[in-house]
Order: sequence, then structure tokens, then C-alpha cells
Amino acid sequence: MKNRIRRIIAVLLAVVMVLCAVPAAGFAGLDLSGVADWFSTTARAESDSLTEGYYTYTVENGKATITECDKSISGDIVIPDTLGGYPVTEIGWYAFDYCVDLTSVSIPDSVETIYDGAFISCTGLISIKMPENLTSIGEAAFRFCESLTAIEIPNKVTRIDSYAFDECSSLTSVKLSDSLTYIGGAAFRFCTKLTDVIIPSGLKEIERELFSACASLTSITIPDGVTSIGWDAFNGCEKLEVVNIPDSVTEINTAAFNNTPWYNMLPDGDVYVGKMYLQHKGNMPENTGITIKEGTRGIADGAFKDCTNLVSVTIPDSVINIGSSAFKDCTGLKAVTIPDSVTNIGYSAFYNCTALTEVLIPSNVENISEYAFNGCIGLEKIEVSKDNEVYHSNGNCIINTEEKVLVTGCKNSVIPDDGSVTSIGSAFSGCTGLMSIAIPDSVTEIAYSAFEDCTGLTSITIPDSVTSIGDTAFEGCTGLTSITIPDSV
Repeated sequence: MKNRIRRIIAVLLAVVMVLCAVPAAGFAGLDLSGVADWFSTTARAESDSLTEGYYTYTVENGKATITECDKSISGDIVIPDTLGGYPVTEIGWYAFDYCVDLTSVSIPDSVETIYDGAFISCTGLISIKMPENLTSIGEAAFRFCESLTAIEIPNKVTRIDSYAFDECSSLTSVKLSDSLTYIGGAAFRFCTKLTDVIIPSGLKEIERELFSACASLTSITIPDGVTSIGWDAFNGCEKLEVVNIPDSVTEINTAAFNNTPWYNMLPDGDVYVGKMYLQHKGNMPENTGITIKEGTRGIADGAFKDCTNLVSVTIPDSVINIGSSAFKDCTGLKAVTIPDSVTNIGYSAFYNCTALTEVLIPSNVENISEYAFNGCIGLEKIEVSKDNEVYHSNGNCIINTEEKVLVTGCKNSVIPDDGSVTSIGSAFSGCTGLMSIAIPDSVTEIAYSAFEDCTGLTSITIPDSVTSIGDTAFEGCTGLTSITIPDSV
């Protein structure tokens, strides 16, 4: 009981910290279903828990879930396949946490799910036999199992969640299931003795920090079909010398291979991996113009970040993705032509490109992420191709046509009053040259950061149609002396 109360308090504190860290506008996409499920299971365990030997369990629909194990358990154990005559199908949340005297565990084949933190901090655990019918391994399920030496993931497992084997510092061998379609961020981070791993072909994304700080890893082959490699995915793999990246990769973070011999041995200049432009390595001379080579499919996250000497870039028609922060803070960039092949412009892609004066969004762009052109204080003209089916332009504004959201503006913007805009996103954040703006009465929402740091804005009238104003919508508007807020807000 005390252990369960301790876990409830820990989870409550974690939830509070997460909620405090998420902006108000981010709650719409926040999935708390796992937390709700955990509390549901815990509440059920409090009222309906049964005990047999070392194990506390609950029964639902004729199946048993182990919810807690006596912390005095030690040595080599075989978890029973039935409790109270019911088949054991789940190892519950934090069921064996801190069972530090366990050395080996055999999980019966009846088990299909191992939930979050199930064996977290079982520091003496050396080996574990996974059940043949297992389909998923929860977040941090074996985290901090520092004595665990080998893992074989059964073929039916399709999902391993974040931090599942994080800091299993004695892990030397991992055999992953061919059926895996998802491995969460940092799942094998700090597995410092892991020398080799075969990434299954069913994965589409290499998540953030997946093998970060795996100091003994010497080579890696990304399978064909993977489309993205997240930040710090292999950062700190200090023996990684061989990297094979397929042409299918179109998104990659520049920090993915930082602090590896493979990256350190690359020559200065333009770095390509597979069909990706990774970054310009080394110092860039003044007044540099770069032509990205034909056939390149993506520009990596942060590829040219802080390249203040970059004045022009030519992007070939083969590029489909411009990564997050790709040209962020390129304050000398005066001209860029986005080709028709581009479908995605990432978060803060051209943020604070203060010398840019004109942007043309081509016909095939399907997504313009937040802050893509914010802080571009020199922007005077914004246009979207008339053939674009997702966005259109009017009055130097980029508008999501279906959602009626104004996503990007500039100092010369005039918000159309034809009903095409009902919401203003973070469109004008950092637009210091914006002196005045008229908000039409079709607008019902002004989102967070909409006019943040518009230091030239002196007054604004918000129409009665507006019912919602987001956090930091006018934060940093130091010149604002008059604002009219209607009773409708």
C-alpha cells in the first residue's frame, strides 16, 4: 500500500510538472489517456486487489494483472502464468519497481503487455526472458536496470515506448523484433556497452536520443523506409565510425550525429548524407552563396542555423522538406527561392532572417509550421501560388484556406475582411516594423504569441467578434499605449 501511494504521489508530481511546461495552446493535442488509464488501474487495484505469494493482482474480464510485487523478493524467479486461477496477461504500472534483489525473471507466455515502469530500477536484474505473446513494452519499463546484459524482443512486439531500456549500462546485446514499427525516444540511451544493433525495417522514424551516448556502438545502418532521424539520435556515440543512411530519409536533425567520430571525420564545407543536406560544416566566408546539389530531397533541421554570412541559397526542385530552424538567424540571407517540389516548411525554418524582403510559397506546400517566417522584419511582400490547395495569400498574409487561420504576416500586411480569416495564429510575432493593424470582425480568436514583441505597435482595437485571446498574444509590445478589449472576451 505504501509503495502504491508513493507511486501515485510521484505520478501526480510528474503530471503537474508536464502541465506547467505546456503552453495553454498545446493542451488541445496533449494525450493524457495513459495517465487516465494508470489512475483507473490504480483505483481498481485499491478496491479489488488480491494477493497470492509475492504478488498483488487485479482481475478484469477473467484476466489477471500484476499490480505490485513484495519488495523482499530476490534471486531468480519465474512469474506464475496464473493467479487465483486466472491467466496473467499484464505486468502493471511499476509492479516490480525497485525490486533490487531480483537477478533474473522469466515472464510467462500468457503476458501480452508490460506497462510503464514495470521493472524500473531493478538494479540487480541480470537477465529476463520475455514472453512469446508480448506485443508492447511501456515507457521506462526497464529503465535503470544497470545489471541487465542482454535482451531479445519477441516477434509479436510492435511497440517499445520511450526510455524503455534507458541507462541499462551493462547491456551488450539487443535483438529487436522484425515486427517493430515504433521505438520511442531515448529507449536505449546510455546503453554504454552496446556494440551492435540491427534496426528493424518496419520503423519509419528514428526518434530523438534513441541511441544517444551508446559509447561502444561502432556502426549503424538505417534501413530503407526510414524517413526521419531525430535530434541527438546518436549524439555521444564516441566510437561510431560507420553510418549508412538510405535515400528514403528526408528529415534529419543536425545534432543527430554530434560528438561521433563519423561526423568529426567529415571535411569542412557542405555535408550531405544520403539524399539530405545535413549542414555547412566549419566557418562560412563572408557573402557566401550556396547551391544545393540536384537530387537532394531534404534540408536538415538547423542546417544553416546562425550562418550570418549566407546571402543566397539555391534549392533544387528535388527538395521536398525544409527542416525546422534550417535557416534560422541567417541575418544576411537576402534571397531564397522555394521550389515547387517542397511540401513542408519546418518550425522556425526562416526565423529572424532579417534581410529577406520577399517570400513566394509554391503550389505543393502542404504545411507551414509555426514561426517559419517570424522575425523576418525586412519582409515586404508575401505571396502564395494560386495553385496551392492548402494556403492562399491576401493582403501580404498567408492564410490556411480551410481552417481560416492567418499563419504568417509582415509589416505591410492587411488582414482581409472577406471572412477568410477567423483566427490569427502566431503570424506577427517579432514583427517589429508593424505599426498598425486592423482586425476585421470575422476574427473570433487571437492565438498565443500573435503579436508578441511587435514593439512598433502603438494601438489596437479588438472587435466584439473576438472571444479568445491567447497567452503572450501582446507580450513585449512595449510601444502599445492603447488597447480596446471587448466584453466578449
